Amino acid sequence: SSASYDLSGSMWVFYTCLVGYHHNFERRIGVDPAGFDADGNLVAPGASEWPQWAPGLLPRPQDGNDTGWLPTTLMKPTFASSEAPGRTTLYAVDNNIRTWWQPADDDLLPWLEVRLESDFTLHACRVIWAEPGLEYDAGALPGPFRYRVEVKRRQEDDWQTVVDRTESTEDFLIDYRPFPAVTAAYARLVITGYPEGIRPGVVDFQLFGTGFYPPPGQYGLWP
Repeated sequence: SSASYDLSGSMWVFYTCLVGYHHNFERRIGVDPAGFDADGNLVAPGASEWPQWAPGLLPRPQDGNDTGWLPTTLMKPTFASSEAPGRTTLYAVDNNIRTWWQPADDDLLPWLEVRLESDFTLHACRVIWAEPGLEYDAGALPGPFRYRVEVKRRQEDDWQTVVDRTESTEDFLIDYRPFPAVTAAYARLVITGYPEGIRPGVVDFQLFGTGFYPPPGQYGLWP
């Protein structure tokens, strides 16, 4: 791990997170605030998972930098246009970096829908992609995944696009996108393009927000 300062003088620590699925040294990069306590000791709150405020927005992010936005799609009911064998939709919402949903090979416009089970005020989304088929020697190279994220309220038919990456030329294996707050009870990821020779795989499709979480036993009551 290593640390550096932002323009406001706050310290941030960078570290690697083990994946180790395709290779023993497969990693992802994490970043969190750090600083010094009243006794001059170097402290870091710990590895974060949910959205944090960007550097420079809070004067002492090491004292608390969480946005308060919680995951709304975690382990919620999922539906999709198709599934490849052994790559069920649930793998896209299980918060496990080593599992992923993958559509069938003949599915040319894959989509994944999540029923949130309640109305939430949504603020951001994160898509973590898998790259099944990646093979440098065969010419199957990393590239941009193109998609859009749509949401809708309960008992409504029209989907509203909150993130449009259908023309993206950027290669983001972990793609986090904030958007203007919107209330919704359903979310859908529509995949419109992916690198040649690579099948689209979704390690994690997460919508972050605030709202009411029904108590256990009330899930499944929604259409």
